[in-house]
Amino acid sequence: MLLFLALFISTLVGFEIKIPKQTVVSDEVKYALAPSPTPFMDDSIKFDVENAKVGDEVGGMKIIKLRGYKEEKATNDSAFVDFSGKVTITGEINYTKPGGFMSEAVCMGNLDKNSQAKMPKLSSQISVPIGFCFNQLELARKLLVKDLTQEGQGQATVTIDNYKIQWYPVEIYNLADLIAVVK
Repeated sequence: MLLFLALFISTLVGFEIKIPKQTVVSDEVKYALAPSPTPFMDDSIKFDVENAKVGDEVGGMKIIKLRGYKEEKATNDSAFVDFSGKVTITGEINYTKPGGFMSEAVCMGNLDKNSQAKMPKLSSQISVPIGFCFNQLELARKLLVKDLTQEGQGQATVTIDNYKIQWYPVEIYNLADLIAVVK
């Protein structure tokens, strides 16, 4: 249907769409040619939540709690995973003012390559960028927010612990405790 619509629109505006001939390729070649969904994805940080268990180590952090949204068993579509283990990471700090779509929050995202390699990631989250908000709003605001009128606060290097992945059908967010600001 989409192809038909594209061909129809192209005739109206005078563009020519060329449809390539299909080529049969073996599964081995398809796998070898497939682009990596995340350029910095490291197998040591990626884990299948359906086969994970409490005590497993992922990216230098240990799983201490694992469950699903409304059930005991975590699935690729519904998981709550608590980790223990301090890591020092670098990324961009963002501040969300109170009264907007979200409540007030101090978050970190756009992690550098080395930091991404330290943060656990569900195998079902391959294309989702790693990011999280800090649990202790007051502390994070005091130490990381330079201007309460701006969203972007620049880069920071911080040590975190108690990282949490919350991947639910109705809520998707990650949290961590701020332990220290390194720079």
